Amino acid sequence: MLKDTNEVLKSNERKFNLSRRMLKAVLLLLILLIVILQFDHLAALLKNIL
Repeated sequence: MLKDTNEVLKSNERKFNLSRRMLKAVLLLLILLIVILQFDHLAALLKNIL
């Protein structure tokens, strides 16, 4: 009984770590996307100024 609970906890922890890593990756991608879009916007502004 105790061993089973331990196994469940371990597998849940693994899933949790994986989902956290996925979340971090998704957040990084979103930030990159925003930066790229902003950069595009800034480049357009600079072209207009120059």
